[in-house]
Amino acid sequence: MLTAYVQSFDVADRIMVRHAMTFLVGLAGVAALLPIGRLVVGRWAGLTAIALCLLTGYLYGSLFFTPIDVPFLAAMTWARTVAGTLEPVAFVWRCPVHEPKKVFEISRKRAASAAWRAVLHAKLLVCAAIT
Repeated sequence: MLTAYVQSFDVADRIMVRHAMTFLVGLAGVAALLPIGRLVVGRWAGLTAIALCLLTGYLYGSLFFTPIDVPFLAAMTWARTVAGTLEPVAFVWRCPVHEPKKVFEISRKRAASAAWRAVLHAKLLVCAAIT
């Protein structure tokens, strides 16, 4: 609806306006990575996540040409940002690189599936790789 409203002003060609609006909504969605990265990893991670996303050709190109996926990206990233702000305990997962033994003990003690354990161990490996 927002795109149709902006197209009604006849600022440019209708297709050009559609691509521009899709790009602006996509940038707003990518901007939500800043608070998510800061909450999860630290101060530098938000800008790093934005830079990596914009340097990825597939995502950058999709910001112009996929009017279905880009609003979904924006809605989901901002919803996750708001959910993380409202309930930070469920959202924040700090990298326990200094205490990997503790993570593996939690993994053994918790009555959970093997998939949960695999995700936990993958997060540990990712955190170890970025620090």
